[in-house]
Amino acid sequence: MGAEESTIPERLNSSQIQALASKTKYSKDEIEKYYHKFITEYPSGKISKEAFYEAYHELHPEAKSHQDAAMFKKFDINNSGDIDFREFMVALKANSATLKLLINKDDI
Repeated sequence: MGAEESTIPERLNSSQIQALASKTKYSKDEIEKYYHKFITEYPSGKISKEAFYEAYHELHPEAKSHQDAAMFKKFDINNSGDIDFREFMVALKANSATLKLLINKDDI
């Protein structure tokens, strides 16, 4: 069996948006805006450890490697080895500048 490619929808459905809104307190419009940026930057629908570490070290050049690993582990709620959109939004609620940097690379 080969690796399966996941198909990431262009839009979230209303129940997904409602679930995220209740968990994060972001509005429907904010969630949709973040989702669009997220899938544009990460078409696979996931942020890899490597991409996270790169952004973390851009923001915190003084950080030790164990610190980026600890932050990634904190955000990777389901321990899948990557950060999906739901995990991203939950972590973003905590106002993490690292996560904002991950979807605003072109704004730097």
